[in-house]
Amino acid sequence: MKFWMFLLSLLLHATLYSHQVEWIKKYGGESAKNDEGKDVIFRNNLLYTVGFESSYGGSSKDIWLLGLDPDGNEVISEQFGGSSSDIAYSLDSDDSGFYIAGKKGSNAYAVKSDLNGLYQFDLSFGSGYSKTFYDVLKLSDGNILLVGFDFSYKGDDIDPGEEVNVDKDYLVIKMDSNDGSIIWNKTYGDSDNEEIDSVIELSDGTILLAGSDGDSGIVMKMDLQGNIESTFNVPGFDCVKDLIYDNNKLLLLGYKNSESSSFDVKATFTDLNGEVISNFTFGGVGYDFPTSIEKLSSGNYIFSGYTSSFDVSDNAAWLFEFDSSGDEIWSYIYDQEYNDKFNSVIELPDHSLVAVGGSESIETYSDQLVVKFQGDDVVNQPPSVSDILDQTINKGEQFSTINLDDYVSDPDNDDSEIVWSYGGNSNLSITIVDRVAAITYPNNWFGSETITFTAEDPNGLSDSDIVTFTVNNIDQNIVVDNILPSNGGSLSI
Repeated sequence: MKFWMFLLSLLLHATLYSHQVEWIKKYGGESAKNDEGKDVIFRNNLLYTVGFESSYGGSSKDIWLLGLDPDGNEVISEQFGGSSSDIAYSLDSDDSGFYIAGKKGSNAYAVKSDLNGLYQFDLSFGSGYSKTFYDVLKLSDGNILLVGFDFSYKGDDIDPGEEVNVDKDYLVIKMDSNDGSIIWNKTYGDSDNEEIDSVIELSDGTILLAGSDGDSGIVMKMDLQGNIESTFNVPGFDCVKDLIYDNNKLLLLGYKNSESSSFDVKATFTDLNGEVISNFTFGGVGYDFPTSIEKLSSGNYIFSGYTSSFDVSDNAAWLFEFDSSGDEIWSYIYDQEYNDKFNSVIELPDHSLVAVGGSESIETYSDQLVVKFQGDDVVNQPPSVSDILDQTINKGEQFSTINLDDYVSDPDNDDSEIVWSYGGNSNLSITIVDRVAAITYPNNWFGSETITFTAEDPNGLSDSDIVTFTVNNIDQNIVVDNILPSNGGSLSI
């Protein structure tokens, strides 16, 4: 029943709302080779993907940086690695170039290139058992954070020549962005199957790490020095694959192995302490696996992954868009004869979507798959400010404070995203704190003054209302009039 209700919902929504495919392209090529894209970013009007290829000069996999113009034409194609099996999982950038994270043979590996894809330096970490970087992040302090797992080392103080254990532990390395040197490295964990799959940084410098402790999904808070501040487990998750921070909430994306030996996609909103706000399950009767999540300009969310549900040939590449209530908005499945997958999806400034992954066939075995969808013409609506009541008081009294949230509506933004300003005052003093306005006046002043309150959204659209504030003067002068002396005498006052 769950499968058929989900499929019916998918079909109904597909008729009402859709992102139209603009183009589908595959990259790679030679017979019996492996090529796949793992991550994608947009920079300087170009798309950049990383992953691996084995079609250009060898049987082993090499890290592959591919640059595409908006029409999908190749502008950059660079390989990094050696004779071992080398894979990139994540990509970040700044004005100096690209930071690529993955693995080289059994070592965790990161490489820096310039914006043309030319090699600058690399970092290879480990010996012995397998290590991998799953994600890379340019930090607010200018350095690079690399996260993943370590299958040999454990503890804060690591001697590269000494293997402490063979547990799979969390691995975090802070790398100098100028030369690739290690600033510090940390391993954490006390079970045998721990990993970090994704990392983000908040505006206050707090780092959030998401992954698995071997039994359930986990999120850890860490400072810029690598100290773990707190940890919480995520109910109903085997692993958290990706996360985003949205309006003081976390949206966690992961999976759960169900009782029927299938996998379900899980999405959960929590606060920063791990308190669950809402949670959703997506998928059918088969194997449904998520890889990345993105918030769209529409306010909805979209994840990439792959699925064996919905009557597909094998594993099919899958995109799924949903709103904050967990209701499906749109879904797309790319299904060829063999295994297909999407590993990452992003939204471009024109509201178009780009998804990257891999597609298998008999002829080429596996190509990098990139699908671009047309923009859906999302138009940001301006905020609307309703009538703020005028206020009149007597001298010596105080004006009432104004909760500005009560007077604005915006279909695209929360109240906390609206910035308020004011103008037109010459005698009145205005302060706005947490979107509450307080109005004061000088002790010796009375009269009326109009103030314009303006609400502006993050895209610069605004609306205003004019409010009149009046102070009545109750200290009246004594008036003496028409007092006549009696009997014609004089009158003194």
